[in-house]
Amino acid sequence: MLVEGNINLFGNESVINFTNPLLGDTTKKNTVDPAGIEPASLGPKPKRISSTLWILPDIRNHKILSIFECTYLKMILSSREMVHRLGERSSDGDLVIRPYSQECQQPASYDLRVAESIVLPPAICTLVHTIEWVELPPDLATTLRCRSSFGRQGVLVTAGFVDPGFRGQLTLGLINMGGEHIALHKNDRVVQMIIHQVVEGDQNYEGRYQDSNGTVQAR
Repeated sequence: MLVEGNINLFGNESVINFTNPLLGDTTKKNTVDPAGIEPASLGPKPKRISSTLWILPDIRNHKILSIFECTYLKMILSSREMVHRLGERSSDGDLVIRPYSQECQQPASYDLRVAESIVLPPAICTLVHTIEWVELPPDLATTLRCRSSFGRQGVLVTAGFVDPGFRGQLTLGLINMGGEHIALHKNDRVVQMIIHQVVEGDQNYEGRYQDSNGTVQAR
């Protein structure tokens, strides 16, 4: 929601006057961080899902650009919680990673391995699938990030989010932003899978990539 308003700054303190179409004229006194974006009085980001109004001021022109609602993820699963959630049936609430390897388990993520040897040419998106078959219950989702050892060579991962309810091998879109060919070998741990908890998740993924097996092209 975009709003028009005025902001008066006093050191780290601000008095904000703005017009809200629902609330009418409103005055809000708060503290802001050095960038003037997030009210510092909000404190640390909460672990559970919460919605918080953020105020985006234009300090130079003493105007409020916008007020918007930000939602935080509840938490990232630790290695202990991941192992605790491992099972064989996502329909029973289990997290399925098959085959699972202790070597791939990190403190707050799991390393996914490529299923074949392949060369990444520069400036091309190359598709390769994971060895792991992954199933997510309705209360878990994942983010995919390139491991730092490959990221430092210029490898980027596209399509880096997996919705609750997904089942299948993951097709990784890898872009080589460097100037040299990069060789990947079967079983190389290329991508980190970060698992998030979804509060009140009651909807499963039912898209065209469900039950993916092997490398799947765009559909």
